[in-house]
Amino acid sequence: MRSRNKNLVLFVGLLAAIAAILALSLQFPTSEPAPGDTDIPPTASATPEMTPDATPDGAPSEEAPPVPPDPDMTPPYLLRVRALMPDGGPAEGAAIHVLRALADSADSGADAVPVLEADMNGEAVHRFADPGPFIAWCVLDSHAAEARFDFRRNAAVHLDLVLGLAARVAGRTVDAAGRGLPDVRVDGLLRGETAESAVSDGSGRFAFSRAVPLPVRLRGEAEGYPPVVIEHTEPGAEAVLRFTRGGQLLATVLDRDSGAPAGAFPLGLRPAVNSGLPAYAGVADRAGVVRIDTIAAGTYTLHANDPARALSNPGASVAIVDGETARIEILVEPGGRIGGRVFDEQTGAGISGVQVLVTYLGDTGRTVAAPVTGSGGDFEAASLPAGPYTVGIKNVPPRYGGQTHEHAIVETRELALEPGEQKGGIFFPLRARTPLEGRVEFTGGLPAPGATVSASVPAGVGAPPGAVSWAVETVSGPDGRFALYDVPEKPLTLRAQWRGFASDVLGPLSPAARQQSEIVLTLEEQPTGTLAGQVLDADGQPVRAHVRAAITGGQTGSGARLAATTGADGRFLFTEAPAGEYEFLYGARRSGLVDYSHSDGPYALNPGQTLTGITLHLTRDGLALTGVVRNSQGELLPNYMIDVEGWVEEEGFRPFSTAITDDAGRFIVENLAEGEYQLRPYGSNPGNWRMRVMAGEEIEIVLPDAAAQDPPP
Repeated sequence: MRSRNKNLVLFVGLLAAIAAILALSLQFPTSEPAPGDTDIPPTASATPEMTPDATPDGAPSEEAPPVPPDPDMTPPYLLRVRALMPDGGPAEGAAIHVLRALADSADSGADAVPVLEADMNGEAVHRFADPGPFIAWCVLDSHAAEARFDFRRNAAVHLDLVLGLAARVAGRTVDAAGRGLPDVRVDGLLRGETAESAVSDGSGRFAFSRAVPLPVRLRGEAEGYPPVVIEHTEPGAEAVLRFTRGGQLLATVLDRDSGAPAGAFPLGLRPAVNSGLPAYAGVADRAGVVRIDTIAAGTYTLHANDPARALSNPGASVAIVDGETARIEILVEPGGRIGGRVFDEQTGAGISGVQVLVTYLGDTGRTVAAPVTGSGGDFEAASLPAGPYTVGIKNVPPRYGGQTHEHAIVETRELALEPGEQKGGIFFPLRARTPLEGRVEFTGGLPAPGATVSASVPAGVGAPPGAVSWAVETVSGPDGRFALYDVPEKPLTLRAQWRGFASDVLGPLSPAARQQSEIVLTLEEQPTGTLAGQVLDADGQPVRAHVRAAITGGQTGSGARLAATTGADGRFLFTEAPAGEYEFLYGARRSGLVDYSHSDGPYALNPGQTLTGITLHLTRDGLALTGVVRNSQGELLPNYMIDVEGWVEEEGFRPFSTAITDDAGRFIVENLAEGEYQLRPYGSNPGNWRMRVMAGEEIEIVLPDAAAQDPPP
């Protein structure tokens, strides 16, 4: 989205008149005007042709403003979607469907709101009465995109949907011999939710009436067969869902202590999240044998459906193969329970919606239960074997200290369960912080909902330029107001950004100065352009990749925070990139990142310019970082995730990656540039453990004992 200076003058002048301000809010064509949309900020017009000299067209509506609605009746959550074509141009006329995402429900993906239509700028807005979660699905001709969102942390959400590969999927449903199966329902799943469906005809043929983003997961359900789930990736290719009798499980369940058959033990098979596969269950007979037939092929986690008994090896899994019988032995023991409450320390009121992670620290080291607190703040995890545990909470409302990172573990408790022990009273009292409040507005005073507000404390004398000792971000609400929590009693700088707009840096403000007057951050248009390109592997093929772009010299004062994860086509798009010379850091997903020297560049971006055709080549010249992960008893840990971050002190950006150990506890991060890297547990507080290594090393990570006070060197 870009606009020229001459239009900005007109734009600012119009803001002086309240009637024009109210009229501007009508330029977003939802299916019908949403109540309360009169405070939605104006949009700088996108250029119809992505060329540096193009002039925006379109003028503010001159219609009479509506009567302002009752504020108490205004839905409190605001979604703003911007649909973009792969080259950065607006996807005018795109249809935006919003699906309500309900966990563990295969058929919950019904349209939750009227279909929105993107305006000439590719924009659409809608207000919601509840916080979701939802899936936005955008379609225009043969292009589509989708993204998940909710309002758990921010009451205003902005989505940029870059339309990519899509198709009107068509294909056949057949039996094992290739004969067509009629009357089979086929669902197109987006993040586990049903976005489109069709039923096969008498010859087994089906076709979706609308295009869906690719890749898409297809799930077919036919009477007498287990479901079939396939990944469809090629536009125009015929999708074939072949139905077989599936696989079989024979599980022998024994009591761990006596070795006797554990009759009447209810065993469950749980598929991966969003896999599209169903869950299965069976009960052991007198001989302790659980038999489950016609299971869809896939990998399932075993779990106990009996609160009085638990699996001795929680988190164990089994792979089901078509036409084969999986035979396993399971040990069970008396099941324990962990229960507790998350509540406001001052009022005693329960805090709902908090994720509780119950992690078994025995042989597996895995999270074995993840309940969410109810309306009273209560939680419970049952069917737990004896052993050591940690109980942690995350997704805490920002006012209780959950602002820094949505998925950060805010607090933990350590405990040990005896066989069959019922342990309650695991309390997490949280104290609400006193916020530092302010507001973000456009020139003219119109509120700016959904603006990113960055706050930081300069690192002080002797630190590299731009270094900070503390930093946090938040998002302004539908009224443009924001709140920051746990702010240090030190001089603070503040800055706000909203797409192609940014405020000046405010501060450093002393604690006393912050109390003297209201903090107001005023957004003005930045000189920006667009960067678009593609990541290719060493053979010249598109690859799913991480991409970061930064202005050369680490000049982060521009506020550039450009990062993207590409789809299967390897394409990336950065709009509103501040003018300057750019370098790129990039690499394949779950692999390392090489620096920009493996591509042409640096790239000079002028205000209003669109640079397309940027090609970033992965090479085989990078170094590898390999190693193993062991627990404090020296046992190898499978499926352990590690954050890998480049250690570049003088730069304002760092290469990043994620590694996960295999079944033998080994990991590898390939294609690394030379240099030093920091390793730490994935998504957790770096104070748990961290280490620095050099690219090319083979290392061994031994996790500290739960009781250890200091991290390993």
